[in-house]
Amino acid sequence: MPLPQEVINRLSEERPAEAGWSSGLLGFSIGLFVVVVVLYAGMRFGYEPYVNSQISSVEGELSRVSQSVSPDKTTSLIAFYSQVSHVRSLVQSHVSFSRFLDWLSKHTEANAYYTALSFSSANQVSLTILAKTESDMNQQIAVFESDPDVASVNVSNISIASVSGYWQASLVLIMKPGIFMASPQ
Repeated sequence: MPLPQEVINRLSEERPAEAGWSSGLLGFSIGLFVVVVVLYAGMRFGYEPYVNSQISSVEGELSRVSQSVSPDKTTSLIAFYSQVSHVRSLVQSHVSFSRFLDWLSKHTEANAYYTALSFSSANQVSLTILAKTESDMNQQIAVFESDPDVASVNVSNISIASVSGYWQASLVLIMKPGIFMASPQ
């Protein structure tokens, strides 16, 4: 049995070649190349002249401002800045006892009291302490000895005060230098 004419016509028609992955890759590569060339041209011929004109404008403004300030004013401004810088460094290295007093208030036990406080040298503090019991006195001394800001503790004259019945001791604390420096701003 012969094939119907309709089937013969369909088979005889030539089909167009389908685009394969290689032609798609080629089209993508060409498109990407065109985009890169356009971006390069835009940066080279559009953005670069704009940035250069802005730089020239700022340099011209800087030149104009620097010419408007006299050399005498420039010298006085530099001298003033130097003075401010020196004052700042002095303030930062200034000995400040308020930091030590804050430290002392945080490191004082509940049943301990100070009757005398003096600063003997840059890092040395002499204290006279009263405590209700011998245990309170020992605990206060242990707090000082265990603190990392204290280099050493020298205890002397531990006794019971005859009038009040409190324990009394004289201490000399050798502090590490940082506790007396003004806080950095």
